[in-house]
Amino acid sequence: MGKLLVIIILMVTAVFATLSITINKQKMDAPELVSTSMSQIKAKNTSNEGIHYAMKQIYQGNISPDQFVEIAGSHFTQTFSNFDVLDGTIDSISYVMNSTVDTLTITCYASSVINGKLKHYSSSALLHYTAGISAKTFICSKGITMNGNAEINGEKEENASMNFQATFGKTMAQMKSLADHYYKNPSTNISPVNGITYVDFTSSSKKLQLSNWTGEGILIVDGSIQMSGWAEFNGVLWVEGGNFKTSGHGTVNGAVFVNTNNTVQMTGNSVVNENETIVNNLLGSQSSSSTSLEVISWIN
Repeated sequence: MGKLLVIIILMVTAVFATLSITINKQKMDAPELVSTSMSQIKAKNTSNEGIHYAMKQIYQGNISPDQFVEIAGSHFTQTFSNFDVLDGTIDSISYVMNSTVDTLTITCYASSVINGKLKHYSSSALLHYTAGISAKTFICSKGITMNGNAEINGEKEENASMNFQATFGKTMAQMKSLADHYYKNPSTNISPVNGITYVDFTSSSKKLQLSNWTGEGILIVDGSIQMSGWAEFNGVLWVEGGNFKTSGHGTVNGAVFVNTNNTVQMTGNSVVNENETIVNNLLGSQSSSSTSLEVISWIN
């Protein structure tokens, strides 16, 4: 019985010794665990601030949507040095346009040093993205050649990134299905042209020739167009894939978008005049040059 008691005492002593060692080890590890947790929290706060900074840069126009919005999956990355925020440093920010085109993921990579140890953290935000169109009178994916007395009265942009859906809020196929007037392979003046007019060419050798003619509304030409004589259009003109040429007194009052691999040619007394009222009436909220960002989810 005495031996059994001794054995029980030894076992109890061993258990208490083990518990004591475990507790002491946890006490020793606690500062490191707290330090690690604090570094993660600080880096997390820094990266969250970085996302707010990125959104502000888009709103203020310092980051152009053209840098990442043209096609799904495209991305743009900013890298920084000595960009200290709160108790950490912002290392880089990436902007990725998702497959739905209207959603954007912003990720901020940050770091923080606590107790001599460098910790890294990243935060991401998924945002619904709406880009207003550029408030310009003439936008072209290539260059613009002007001869004679040809004029563009308003701001122009050459070698621009073109985005049909961002401009009209719909794809070309959707606009085609909604068209008030549809013309296939016309050779000369078309009428009527008002509301939404869609001109469809099945051959690159064909073009729409307009002379001593008037039209209005939204005119989409999937091909080439030439305005001459006293042709006048009041509205928003989009030319896709073909040539845009003007001569004589060819006139557009509103806005022109030309997505082509060819240089635009304006000659004679042809002119494109800015008309904000016409553009706003036709495109509504899409004509706003402002950008809208709405947070869908936050990923830490």
